[in-house]
Amino acid sequence: MRKRMMSLGLMVGALLLMFLSVIKGVDDWQSQTLRNTLADLNRATIQAGKHDIALDMTLTPASSGPFIDHQAFGLYYSWLGFQAVKPQSVEKFSLLSIDQFEQQQKKRPLDSTVVVNKANQMWRNGAPFDVVIKQFHLAHEMGLYESFTVKQSLIYYLAHWPELSLVDKKQSISYLLDHERYKMKLWQYDSILKMPVIGERACNILEFNNISPYYCRH
Repeated sequence: MRKRMMSLGLMVGALLLMFLSVIKGVDDWQSQTLRNTLADLNRATIQAGKHDIALDMTLTPASSGPFIDHQAFGLYYSWLGFQAVKPQSVEKFSLLSIDQFEQQQKKRPLDSTVVVNKANQMWRNGAPFDVVIKQFHLAHEMGLYESFTVKQSLIYYLAHWPELSLVDKKQSISYLLDHERYKMKLWQYDSILKMPVIGERACNILEFNNISPYYCRH
């Protein structure tokens, strides 16, 4: 009897593993398809108005399995919202993007990149400053020294410099002047320095401290 129970348990375990493998295969396939599509979109120019229906219909998450990459879908919908022309499409994809990021937060509550991506989408959606800044503060609690969090936070902080608290201004200055502390090289800020307004503010901070990167030289 005991041997039969053990055999039955092994069979049930094997079936469960097989079932999970199938679910993981479906979710991995979706994620890979999405990554391939995003890569194609980055290389191609899509005519306005033609991508809304086609892409929305082909890349809606087909399962709610535990292995689905909700962050990838969040970035995908964010891209569609940015490219969309019709206000209804912009709102639709923006809300879908936020929803996907929130689902990913439930799966990976300590992943600062998910929080930062959600904060950026909220910013694009026109959310109030005090709401968005809370998301960046949350991201800092999780990954203050992660390069993605550093760069994205710096962009938002410099864009809203007059509204920042003294603590947040000090954090921004620290990101720039103490970049080695955050395992960053100064050249990694080049893309930020080239931005209008944001880059000028960053350059002012650097030049005030006798640091003159290439893109700050007038």
